Amino acid sequence: MAVSGYVPPHTATQKALAEIWAELLDVERVGIHDKFLDLGGDSLLATLLIGRIHKKFSFKLPIDVVFEASTLEEIGTRIDKAQESG
Repeated sequence: MAVSGYVPPHTATQKALAEIWAELLDVERVGIHDKFLDLGGDSLLATLLIGRIHKKFSFKLPIDVVFEASTLEEIGTRIDKAQESG
């Protein structure tokens, strides 16, 4: 399911996102190159994902980001940059 094989999350943000994705998508593990939709995500699960990201990180991820085939790594980077800029 991953683009270039499984690469585990390595930052705290990536690890937290991977836990959220694994729970929502009912998968065992999520790597940094995995895409939400490729793992079985749909519009309803994307809405739940946005809510959980907001609750965990106090960050409002635009839902279109999920549908732009963003990887866990890309979404984690967006969250980290938003938190750094404050």
